[in-house]
Amino acid sequence: MSSRDKILNTIKGNQPAQRPLPPLPGEAGYGEPAAPAPEPTAGTPSTDGPHEPGTAAAATPGTPAPTASATPAESTSSAAEPIAAASTPSANTPAAPAPDPASDPAASTPSADTPTASAAPDPDAPESAPAPDPASDPDALVQKFITVLEAIGGTAYIVSGLSRIVSLLHEEYPDARRIISGVPGLESLGESGQRYPDPHTLENVDVAVLSAHFGVAENGACWITEERMIERALPFIAQNLVLVIRRNDIVADMHEAYSRIEETEAANGAYGFATFIAGPSKTADIEQSLVLGAHGPKSMTVFLLDEEMFDAGFF
Repeated sequence: MSSRDKILNTIKGNQPAQRPLPPLPGEAGYGEPAAPAPEPTAGTPSTDGPHEPGTAAAATPGTPAPTASATPAESTSSAAEPIAAASTPSANTPAAPAPDPASDPAASTPSADTPTASAAPDPDAPESAPAPDPASDPDALVQKFITVLEAIGGTAYIVSGLSRIVSLLHEEYPDARRIISGVPGLESLGESGQRYPDPHTLENVDVAVLSAHFGVAENGACWITEERMIERALPFIAQNLVLVIRRNDIVADMHEAYSRIEETEAANGAYGFATFIAGPSKTADIEQSLVLGAHGPKSMTVFLLDEEMFDAGFF
């Protein structure tokens, strides 16, 4: 029986083949003896039981030979054998070369599940100094204030005295015609100690030099109240603004700034008007073109006064 017949018998429920029924009266072949079953030939295996390869099993005359049904293993093995043969590498097939770590970064990169060896700490190694906290390090606060101020267009000097401020301003604004100073000790720069009831008289001020209360490191701003402005409009109408604060009067952020303001109010009373000023006036509303001085001073310079220094530093 062919493999196809075995599979068909398996599908039909492994039922053995039935012999044909004898003809009825009036049908062809009625009354004739039934044809004997063919004798098995040598070399043809019978399907009625197991046998040795190359031998024929004896068939009983007149007895229908049972049809052997194919087991699932037989039908499965015939289809699975080519797949196994295709997936099993041959002995003559060369093995794939191992990846080169130099050309394949993934081959040299350890996986997340691979433990990596860590170097044991050296007990004799010196301990690294912790990074300074800007909130508690005055020098770090000053450096941050200067960095932020320069980033928004301002300029900062660390000076050792008021005389140094005078010389630097003469160098910076040699063509200034009108300078108003509200800082004690800098009266020689220009107008000082006056009041200006009409703010329109300040329209031609080239440089205004004022004393601020403190600076804020996180945004480069300086806090100044009306009593130090001489006139409320002066810090905004002058072409160039110069503020003087002490080097130690730098706070870390706005939270500390408002705490300082509350302390000042508690000591000196409430102020009428005050403001934070940070950098020169800038706008880019028209065609995204940056313009300085459109709504206020076109430059801002902050002098950090440190009388313990021997010389000035420029940043």
